[in-house]
This record gives sequence, structure tokens and C-alpha cells, in this order.
Amino acid sequence: QEPKSCWEYFISQVRHNLHVALCFSPVGPDFRVRARKFPALVNSTVIDWFQPWPEEALQTVGERFLSQAEFSTPVIRNAVERFMP
Repeated sequence: QEPKSCWEYFISQVRHNLHVALCFSPVGPDFRVRARKFPALVNSTVIDWFQPWPEEALQTVGERFLSQAEFSTPVIRNAVERFMP
């Protein structure tokens, strides 16, 4: 009975925690064709349109995200902040 209960627990956790991210370019007819062939890809889903961010905005996000983190030197802090974007 134990292997079955372990498997059921595993499956329940996968169903609860599994998320899938599919990335398609909306440029050209391929996206439209896929949406017609597989309507479940666009029904009951969230579509996020990501546009390029300015370099200054990315730098600010890195600085704010790491504002509470401790680093041994300001040089290391700056390097990590610049690496974040």
C-alpha cells in the first residue's frame, strides 16, 4: 500500500506545483496558426507581453532588489548589481 500512497502524493504535488511557460514570438503567422491548432494554449492562460527595458531601469531593479543584502566590499556589490539584469 505504501508505494501506491507515495505515488499518489507525488502526483498530487506535481499537479499542484507544476507550471509550464511557453514562449512564442507573435511576429509572423506561426503564432496565429498554433493558436488555431491548439486553442487550449491561449484559452484560460495569461499572456504577458515583455518589451525591452532601458538599461537604467534594469540597474535600478538590481540595486533595489539587493539593497538589504550584505557584501564584503562596495566593488562586489556594484558587480553583482550590474550582473542582475
